[in-house]
Amino acid sequence: QMAFGPGTDPEPEPAAAGDLGCHGRAGKAPHLAVEILQELHKTDKRYKLFIKGRRPEEVDWLWKRPEEQEYYNRFYASIQSYGSQDHVVEEAQGSDVPEWFRHIGFVISPSEFESFHMAIAEGMASRAIPIIRNWKGSEALFPTRYSFSNVQEAVALILKYTAEDQFVAEG
Repeated sequence: QMAFGPGTDPEPEPAAAGDLGCHGRAGKAPHLAVEILQELHKTDKRYKLFIKGRRPEEVDWLWKRPEEQEYYNRFYASIQSYGSQDHVVEEAQGSDVPEWFRHIGFVISPSEFESFHMAIAEGMASRAIPIIRNWKGSEALFPTRYSFSNVQEAVALILKYTAEDQFVAEG
């Protein structure tokens, strides 16, 4: 069990500022997180994207849908064609979420819609900076200063907070 509170907050690992995280995949629009990564790579190749959760073919209801299979086949092909395979790390679903978030500097929510995005709250509790697609209702749950409408806005937010003093102060 990991305790939270004054003096017990997990310290992010030193490389965390350049590490982007997506927790979950189904219905989460992971292609958008990859597009953000690819745009960031135009200025700095050190960024990595960690995707935690079950692979789409491991989710029966999802993989039975031909349009989802097509989406994820295009998703993986885009990673290969851009040459991002060394910068996108897939990690299995598990109970190690608090430990996983220790090396995540930015938790990205590329979802088009959510009821409540638990991964954002978990990421913020671990001091990751949230980058939230402005899905309907997100403004009622999370500070709008972390919201984005397009890839360029998400990249601008990440670059703004990547600066050493901003990253430490915000996280």
